[in-house]
Amino acid sequence: MLFLAVTFLFIFLSLLFFLTSRRPVCTGKRAGEARAPVEQLLDPSNNPKMIKYEVKDLSSLELVGYPLRILSLKSLSLLGSFVIRNVKKKSNLDLMNGEYIPEPPTLFPPVPPPVPPPLRDKAIEQSNAKLLEDIAGRYASTNGRISSLDYWVAYKSGSVEPVDVARAVLESVRVSNSRSPPLRAIVETDNVLTMKLAQESTKRWREGKPLSLLDGVPFAVKAQIKFESYSLTGGGTFKPTCSLGLKEAKVVRRLVEAGAIMAGLTNMQEFGTGALGSNPHKEYLTARNPYSDECYCGGSSSGSAAAVASGLCPITIGGDAGGSIRTPSSFCGITGLKTTFGSLDLTGFLPQTASVGVIGPMCSTSVDAAIAMNVMEPGRFDLSGLADIKDLSGLRIGVYNEYFDHADPQVVSLCRKALDALASLGAEVKDIVIPELEELRVAHMITTATEFFTSYTVDIDKRVEEMNSETITLFSVGKSVSAKEYINAQKQRTRSISIVKSLFEEVDLIATPATGSVAPAIPPGAEKYGYGNTELTGKIMRYASLANFTGIPGISIPVGLTSGEGRGGGLPVGFLLQSEWNHEGLLLRVGSALEELIPMEKPPIYYNIIEKAKE
Repeated sequence: MLFLAVTFLFIFLSLLFFLTSRRPVCTGKRAGEARAPVEQLLDPSNNPKMIKYEVKDLSSLELVGYPLRILSLKSLSLLGSFVIRNVKKKSNLDLMNGEYIPEPPTLFPPVPPPVPPPLRDKAIEQSNAKLLEDIAGRYASTNGRISSLDYWVAYKSGSVEPVDVARAVLESVRVSNSRSPPLRAIVETDNVLTMKLAQESTKRWREGKPLSLLDGVPFAVKAQIKFESYSLTGGGTFKPTCSLGLKEAKVVRRLVEAGAIMAGLTNMQEFGTGALGSNPHKEYLTARNPYSDECYCGGSSSGSAAAVASGLCPITIGGDAGGSIRTPSSFCGITGLKTTFGSLDLTGFLPQTASVGVIGPMCSTSVDAAIAMNVMEPGRFDLSGLADIKDLSGLRIGVYNEYFDHADPQVVSLCRKALDALASLGAEVKDIVIPELEELRVAHMITTATEFFTSYTVDIDKRVEEMNSETITLFSVGKSVSAKEYINAQKQRTRSISIVKSLFEEVDLIATPATGSVAPAIPPGAEKYGYGNTELTGKIMRYASLANFTGIPGISIPVGLTSGEGRGGGLPVGFLLQSEWNHEGLLLRVGSALEELIPMEKPPIYYNIIEKAKE
């Protein structure tokens, strides 16, 4: 009895000592270290070759279907927190946990000043419009797909009218969602509104008074953007709390006021929380890639990419907080523009990633994107460079070779050919080094996961069982982030912005592949409960974080299809160009040049709306 009492006392005192002992404040891989100021890192006297490339492939954790569902639901429990902690460690997400970073935190990227209507640069707006009309006058499609200018040409010739186009779009959406497997690019339509807009456009064209190059052109919008009576569930089954009080999207209203025809809402990964475009909800289902319906479209703007690639409409609006415009654009072989942070009005956009999220156009061509940008934010973007895409002399393109080559071989090969194509027009390709890419990746992930989690805390407590597995897993990561990690991540943003500013003193553009792989196949079982693969996600998002975390713009341009038979062959590869803040015009100029040099084949799943409208 005495022995048991002594044993119990020993255990009690040991536990008490453990619980009351001072624990290390600094943990993680760099616990107790102090980073040198960024000015020292960027000192010109330093040898850039001494900077190590530290971005590594993530250790693989792959779960499909029901096992993923069980793990995700338990990840928010006390036991699950230990699992998430281990996942963070294996993914290097504990990097911000123990190091001292001397810079002050930067909570938002540089934001361009607003352009109120009375002060908009009318000269730029009118110059852009005149230039785009000149381009339309000599337009010839180079990618086999219908662009907005094909509609303009057809309406001008009288061969087809907007009402016929609207009917053809609505019927093609129905057919695309009735095939097996269903395409699920556009998941919600308002036929009454679409036909009303089409009739108004038809009247204007008959009178010879079109409002703009977009008059009568069909477009669609990602399901996280509010407009008219359309649902606002963000890819989920309920209206999230963060949508309360949201006003109508100004950019969508401006497109409609320019005569464009709203064709519907596009599919997306639930709340924008993944890179694949997976969505098992029966109201949505996972959008299928028009180049191979066995493959993902990429996330989270999956349906926006599929709608353009399949010909349903030449312009869609997507959102991008971690590659969500550029990744699906790359996977589906279209052009996608991630805009400068704050350059397009975010009214009506679900406010879930306040410091990294933007909206932007996803289009058949760069000219389509330019036309849309000049309507969505008139007078902000100088598009004059589109007048000359044959000579790129003086353009400096920076390539960090180790970073560029850290992708699948066929991806690298096609992107290297794109570089050669630009060099053939006179562009200079320069070697550069981008320091602290791994630190930036981790800081971006910590920030994004935290912002997602804090936007949905009320919904997590009330409706977590209704959420997809991938969504819950990301929220679990966000829940695990400490104040120390979050502040260190924002300090890293300060450093990363300084690094980017320094780079753009040397070059005009930074070039990489858009993604580290082509579109992956949808594994068996994923349709019901989803798919999680940390290694694959890391590869897909490898080149996305720089633009989101620092706020610079980037454009994904299709540069060819992979070779070979089976699932890995015939899939698009995207080439990513990133510029200094507010230089979208340069990106669109170079994108347009590349599209002429490297024509793309249209996919096997394709709907020729203009021809159908003539029937």
